[in-house]
Amino acid sequence: MNKIFPLIFKKDLYLDYEDHLFAHNKIDRVPNQLNKHYRYVKQYWELTKKRTAIDIGCRFGEYTHYLVKHFDNVKCFEPRENCLNYQFNRNVPKDKVTVYPYALGENNGTVEMYGGAIFNQTIRDTIKEKNIKRCPVYTLDTFQFDDVDLIKIDVEGYETKVIHGSLATIEKHRPLMIIEQNGSDLLWGWENKENETVELLQSLDYVVVDKIKNDYVLRSNK
Repeated sequence: MNKIFPLIFKKDLYLDYEDHLFAHNKIDRVPNQLNKHYRYVKQYWELTKKRTAIDIGCRFGEYTHYLVKHFDNVKCFEPRENCLNYQFNRNVPKDKVTVYPYALGENNGTVEMYGGAIFNQTIRDTIKEKNIKRCPVYTLDTFQFDDVDLIKIDVEGYETKVIHGSLATIEKHRPLMIIEQNGSDLLWGWENKENETVELLQSLDYVVVDKIKNDYVLRSNK
């Protein structure tokens, strides 16, 4: 798939912490990222089953906005309260989703966050203590969701750890995987190899079906 599909909104989307409205009649203001969202969404329109979608790092609901239109159930994970309490609730009907205000990772416990990212201890000295937030973290497997047909992950460089905590879910349901990677791993001290997350999924017999820069869509080959 080489073509960027036209972006068509049936409703307005709020996409930042300010009260900025990105509407279909202001398409020139919408970042190219949203065209990317639409392109990836096209992949799951072809799924024969659209039961449960999991949006990990749902932020303002950019993906969730589309997922609720096509899936029976949508589960969202986002530890940042400012996203959930403000723009997310304006973009996504509350009765259409189940929201979990937690981070996901490879073990249950707590993690330290700064801004929108879980960071490595190696960069703690560059961050003021008062700006660090501790939040609960769980593995996705802890929740034992049924009928999972899609998982989207956008967690600022923490993707590989999320997948390690999701292996049982992935192996059981073989969902379509959407992985957003934009180099945040190095920013937050994780030093992952560029393709580490994709290689992990490929080792589980997944194949890449679409790619934009460092973002991937993968389907099960089983």
